[in-house]
Amino acid sequence: MQKIAMLGSGFYRPVLCRIHPRTRSKDKIVSIYSAADESAKKFAVDYGCPHWTTTMEDSIAHPDVDIVCIAPAQ
Repeated sequence: MQKIAMLGSGFYRPVLCRIHPRTRSKDKIVSIYSAADESAKKFAVDYGCPHWTTTMEDSIAHPDVDIVCIAPAQ
């Protein structure tokens, strides 16, 4: 199982989160970064993500993170 830090919680997030479990069902998003505090919190609640932050470096350096996924903006 890969533990993922997702950078970005905007436009493409719902698409990635729907596709990702179908292709790699054993992986888990363990950290979310968003520049917008409310967006990061909402993602964490909606997808059961245990860690959220508004500091990209905190998400990347989180001790549970194995890989990083960059969710592109619109």
